[in-house]
Amino acid sequence: EYFTLPTNNLFYDYSGAFNVRTNKSSGSGDFDTVISAAQQARLNFIVLTDFNNFSPDLSLEAYYNNVLVIEGGEYGYLDARIINFDFQETQHLQGPGRSQIAFADLLSHYNPTRPEGIFVLAHPSRQRYQLRSFPEGLDGIEIMNLKSVWEESWRSSKISFIWTAFVYPFNAELAFLRMIIAAGDKEISIWDKLNQHHPTSGYLGSEAEAKLRLPGNLNIQFPSYSTLFSIAKNHILIRSELTGNSVQDRKKISGALRKGQFYTSLDILQDTHGFESYVSINKNSILPLGSEEKFKPGMELIVKLPAKPAVRFEAVIYRNGEKIMTSNSAITSYAIHSPGVYRSVVRVKVTLPFPDGSSWLNWIVANPFYIR
Repeated sequence: EYFTLPTNNLFYDYSGAFNVRTNKSSGSGDFDTVISAAQQARLNFIVLTDFNNFSPDLSLEAYYNNVLVIEGGEYGYLDARIINFDFQETQHLQGPGRSQIAFADLLSHYNPTRPEGIFVLAHPSRQRYQLRSFPEGLDGIEIMNLKSVWEESWRSSKISFIWTAFVYPFNAELAFLRMIIAAGDKEISIWDKLNQHHPTSGYLGSEAEAKLRLPGNLNIQFPSYSTLFSIAKNHILIRSELTGNSVQDRKKISGALRKGQFYTSLDILQDTHGFESYVSINKNSILPLGSEEKFKPGMELIVKLPAKPAVRFEAVIYRNGEKIMTSNSAITSYAIHSPGVYRSVVRVKVTLPFPDGSSWLNWIVANPFYIR
């Protein structure tokens, strides 16, 4: 069921999938299969991140039946994985050994305009890929990774995971909701700490491979690309429409991702198109998500829902990682009285069939405003 979009929206909302693999690396599907699944999920863009993609094919960056492709890659860095995309140049991609030196230099300091692209820490809480300290030069982190979700579900309760796998062919949405609830949201606390140092955008990583490895070198296409693309998305909020010009639209999309001008959502719960969050300054001008601005009297943080959800919900506003306001209104306004890092979350209470019961889930997580 889709919301009716308000007629007075200030931003255009376009959705996409981040962290997508093809059969060039660990994915099961070829390029055309991935594009077809993205179209089925009504995505506007996808960011490809095949592992160790040291020779990215930038000619792929084009529209394919209304889906814009952005080329990137995922690379090993120390004990972690780094996603790099939005390339203006690729000289730093010199193979596994030499690229470590380049990554170390690029990540040693924060530079949001570097031509080597955007650097995002993948699955920061996954056990075998954790850093002891976080590089100063990170542009973002995955605040949810769907592959990590089902891996955590397996670790926390194998019996529950087996039941989820049994449910999946009949109700994929229910199966993933069970796993998301079990996984929790520990990446959020890491994100809040990083945002105290410099702007760090929160991404939702599909890590879409459509491949589950089984004993005996067997693989099954679980979960499918189309399922992963439909469950959760990244939504950019921009002031001007996409036009169909791939060069111009790529700049708009990657520019919004670079600036943190987007939110993440569990579209499995309900479509989020029409959501908006911005800072109003004396009702004369507005700041989009991800903005960094000096404190001014009269600033207000606005959170607007497309409509009130049919289930119990709350809009929560955080300052420096601490909850400062909770609202049950479709439009929430909070007067900003001091500098800080402000962000909003919309949570809904989901009731699942026996034996799971009710749980609160983050439906929408918006990137912060940095009021200095």
